[in-house]
Amino acid sequence: MFHAPLVGYSDLSFITNERKLTDMTVTKEMIASIDQSQPVWDDPLLQRYLLYIYGVQQQKLADFYQISQEDHGNFSVEKNMLQQFPRTFSSASTTDEEVPFKYSKQLKRLIPECKFVPVYNLEHDFLKHTEDEQVKKVLDSLTEWLR
Repeated sequence: MFHAPLVGYSDLSFITNERKLTDMTVTKEMIASIDQSQPVWDDPLLQRYLLYIYGVQQQKLADFYQISQEDHGNFSVEKNMLQQFPRTFSSASTTDEEVPFKYSKQLKRLIPECKFVPVYNLEHDFLKHTEDEQVKKVLDSLTEWLR
């Protein structure tokens, strides 16, 4: 048994940290036409991503997620629980602004059977760069891990 699709973070403390995901500034006017009165379940026009970028830039993700500071604990995976996870494969980039690298390193330390393959100076969704030597190494490591 294995668990591969773990997002990478085990708590929400980072959502209030200043991060730069793009050089483009998303303004309130740019998101004004997006219906924010209903949860987004299907997003073929990727409007939700624009809201996400705005939320990160304005440090409003907690508001968008409707999560108070007191609620953060409800969205945390405690260390003792991580220690009970099944074997896990993880990879992350040192320059990832979406999921801070420290979270990926923490998973490696806390999950007993965690295979962690870091990459350096690549973006968050680095797996799309299949010709990059670091990505090839990650994919080869994953193939071997799955055997």
